[in-house]
Amino acid sequence: MELKVQNDVVRVEVQNASAQISTSVKKSGNTVVTPGQQMRYDFSDICNLSNVPLDSFFWHDELPSAVRLDVIHTGTWSQPGMTYSITYKTNRNSSYRTLASGLLATQSYDIDCSASKLGLAQDEYVTDFRFEFGTVQPGFREQDKPMILVTVLPGLTNGARFANRTDAGGQYSGKWFSSSFTWVTEVSAPPQSYPKTGY
Repeated sequence: MELKVQNDVVRVEVQNASAQISTSVKKSGNTVVTPGQQMRYDFSDICNLSNVPLDSFFWHDELPSAVRLDVIHTGTWSQPGMTYSITYKTNRNSSYRTLASGLLATQSYDIDCSASKLGLAQDEYVTDFRFEFGTVQPGFREQDKPMILVTVLPGLTNGARFANRTDAGGQYSGKWFSSSFTWVTEVSAPPQSYPKTGY
C-alpha cells in the first residue's frame, strides 16, 4: 500500500498472521462394568490449541441412557479471573437449565447431580451437560482434570455396550470449531440362574 505524505511516497507493509484454529478433548473410563456399579469418566486435553482467542468456548458431555449422573468434579482451568457456568438437559426437557454459575476457573467444585438434589421427576434423568466459558485465550485448558461419577443401571444384559461422547470447541469470526471423543464401555453381567424343574 502506498500513501502520499507531503509529496513523498511512503510504502507501508501490513502483515496479518493467519489464524490457526484447533481444539481438543479426550476422555477415559471403565472398559468393563457390572450392572448397578458406579463408574468414573476422566476428561483431559480440553484445550484451545488455536493461536487466537475463541468465543463461546464450551465443553459438552452426552451421557448414555445406560447410566445416571451422580457427581461432577469440575477441575480447575488455566485462565485466572474467569468465571463460568454449567448447564444441563434431561430426557424430559430439551432446553438447557442452569446447574451452577459464577464458578471460579481456579477453584475446584464437586457438584451433586442426583435426581433428588436437582428436583427431577421420578422418571427424569440428566442426558447431557455443558461447561460454558465465554471467551478463552490461546492455550486455555484444564489444570486439575475434571471427572464425573455415574451409576450403571441394573438389569443391563451381558455383552451390552454403551458409548459416552464428549466434545469441546468455540467460535472464531462467527464460525464454530470443535473436537469430539467417544469412549465405549461393555457390560459384564453375571449369568442368570433359572429354577430347576423336573425330578
